[in-house]
Formats: sequence, C-alpha cells, structure tokens
Amino acid sequence: MSIYLSNKYLKIYYNLVKCSFDRTPPKTCEKHHIIPKALGGTDNPKNLAYLTPREHFIAHLLLLKITEGSNKCKMAYAVNRMRNTTNKYKITSRQYETIRIEFCEAMRLNFSGKDNPMYGKLGALSASSKPIIFNDIHFPSKKELYEYAKENYNLSSFVMKKYLKDKNVTTFKQCLEILERNNENSKQAGNANKGRPSPNKGKPNPYKGIPVVDRPIGRRTNYQEWKKRGIRPWLK
Repeated sequence: MSIYLSNKYLKIYYNLVKCSFDRTPPKTCEKHHIIPKALGGTDNPKNLAYLTPREHFIAHLLLLKITEGSNKCKMAYAVNRMRNTTNKYKITSRQYETIRIEFCEAMRLNFSGKDNPMYGKLGALSASSKPIIFNDIHFPSKKELYEYAKENYNLSSFVMKKYLKDKNVTTFKQCLEILERNNENSKQAGNANKGRPSPNKGKPNPYKGIPVVDRPIGRRTNYQEWKKRGIRPWLK
C-alpha cells in the first residue's frame, strides 16, 4: 500500500524528482529524501534527490498535498520549519497562509481524541484536584482566589502571590496586617527623610566643563575610565 495519495500532485512530485536524476547536481543543491525519513525512508542513494533550494521547498509543499492523517502532520511540521529559515526560502503571503492553514489543521487532527497526550486525564479544576484553602474557604484554583480577594478586600493578584509564598499566611487578616505594617514602615521611612537637606544642594559642580579623562581619579571612577588612562588601581 502506497503511503502517498493518488492525485495530480503525486505525478508532479515524481516528475520533479525524476528531473534531478537526469542532470548534473546544481552548484547550490540540497539533499531531499524522496520518501521522507519521518515516513520510513532511508539514506539509500536511490531514495535521495539533489534539488535546488526552490525545488526542495516545492517538493515539500507537494508532500503536503499527497499525504493524510499523521503523515500529513509530519510533512506540515517539516514545511513549517523550512518556512522559518527565512534566509533560505522566500515565500509569498499566499504560500505562508497555505502552510499555516495546513500545519494548524494537521496538528488539530493529529492531537485530537486518543492521540492527545491529555486524553482521559483530569484537568486542574477537576474534583480530584487539591483545592486552595484560604480564610476557611475552598477555592478550586488561584484564579477564583484572586478574584475573591480583589472583590472583597481590594487586594491585587500581585499582592496575593507575594504573601501566599509565606506558608504561615493562611487568612486575609494576616495579609492585611502585613500590608498595613509594610505601609506604616514606608511612611516612617519617608517622614524620616522629609525635610532632610541634600549635602550637595546649592553647591557648584567643581568638574563642570572638564573632560572625564582629565578629572582627578576618585573612588567612584568606573573601570572603563581606569582602563582609558592605562592605570590599574588594583596593583597599587
């Protein structure tokens, strides 16, 4: 039984491959497996054709038209990878659309039903999944927890994620206490610095107009400036 569908594209594909045997391999050529290795092909010389990059790309587009099922998915994946190497193959917008449609459809068919690795498995929100208990309320997922916190306590999901990392925090009351304490500490730090004069405020810059290279070397001079001057301070 042939792995290819019998249609007009199969004839075009075989004619394209046959032309490569009746000529000298071009200067810029690519090795093409007539029966792809993904479909059971081998590296036997009889299964190899040396095509130009353009012919190679067209050959893989034709393979999309003469395969079906899981084989089509493999060929769609191969063409999609060739499309991503934009430096090699230039395609039109229509070709891009065709490849994407074929690839998405093949992936959809290949991963539907029992072929899907998640087939028959319970999802994250299933009854068997471990619920989140917070503030004596059971939440099926963190999404519901964040929505509840935002609606009832005006807490953002960012704040909830931050405090849920602490295993000791199990109620909203503890979250609010931590938030209030942090806010109070921030206010106290702000008040302590309020009205504090800046040490350099109002003082003229003594190095204004002097190039960095000509300025005296200080502790804050970065490594690049030391390098420019040819000095290695760590040797001194």
